[in-house]
Amino acid sequence: MKVMTSEKKKITITENQEKVIKDKYLKDEKTAEELLERVAHNIALSEIIFHPEAEKWGLFEGIKCKIITGEAGEVKYGRTILYHHGLNEMREREENFLKLISNLEKIYRSIDEAREIVDVWQRQFFNAMAEFKFLPNSPTLMNAGRELQQLSACYVLPVPDSMEGIAKALTAQSLIQKSGGGTGFSFGKLRPKGDLVKKTSGVASGAISFMKLFDKMTDVVKQGGTRRGANMGILPYWHPEIKDFIELKSQTGVMENFNISVALDDKFMKAVETNSTFELLNPRTKEVTGTMKAREVFNTLVESAWTTGDPGIIFLDKINNTNSNP
Repeated sequence: MKVMTSEKKKITITENQEKVIKDKYLKDEKTAEELLERVAHNIALSEIIFHPEAEKWGLFEGIKCKIITGEAGEVKYGRTILYHHGLNEMREREENFLKLISNLEKIYRSIDEAREIVDVWQRQFFNAMAEFKFLPNSPTLMNAGRELQQLSACYVLPVPDSMEGIAKALTAQSLIQKSGGGTGFSFGKLRPKGDLVKKTSGVASGAISFMKLFDKMTDVVKQGGTRRGANMGILPYWHPEIKDFIELKSQTGVMENFNISVALDDKFMKAVETNSTFELLNPRTKEVTGTMKAREVFNTLVESAWTTGDPGIIFLDKINNTNSNP
């Protein structure tokens, strides 16, 4: 990694900022300046990928990927690179990704034009951070340029209606939060409390009980992690446990590592306007388990949000109608 010496802005931080940076972000580095140099260089390396000569420079040597160029309808676009094409195993993908980083560094050291491009963007990004005009998220500050290379702050994890699926989601949650990322879940697929469990001839403990398990996992992980874990939990309005879910955060000390939101759609909001009922559905069987007054549920939701700050609202139709990735 190149250490910049010219046109570099001076970093001015308070005593408290220095303490936080030292406690949370410094590992191999000794100063905040070295930290920002590491991050700026790592981010600037990605500019090589967009250069038209990148392939000739050897960017994709030893890399499993698929390069697509062309048009989508009337929309013209440049090339799209599908990394890890044909690789299904996590370890293979990790090795492929680390090889890509290695290729970028090799090009930076050996190609003058590439080095000039990276140096320009590295300097600009460093200065933006040094003057606190812009700072990336915590995972980027922690991991950019290090072995983990985990720069994302938010992950959405599926929670299937099976013990195997729930355990897999818990494992993924713990590893993501260990690396500084946050996690979001929809618990709408989980069968409601009291429903049948065929394999054991028992009854299900319900979606909320498993939510508390995810909350406890965050408690355990944050004791040894680099930052406090955070979660988003969503339940659709038609789930049989929706009333208990809405009032969940009114209890002191419950789900302290979660923000929660109710997933609504246009159908529900129309029922609120007309003061109609809606059906509760068992997600396992798709059978109707009861009905509720939409306006009463909505009023309870609003009152709880005003009192406790939770739940929030997710408008599913609005999200889907404005989807940027159709």
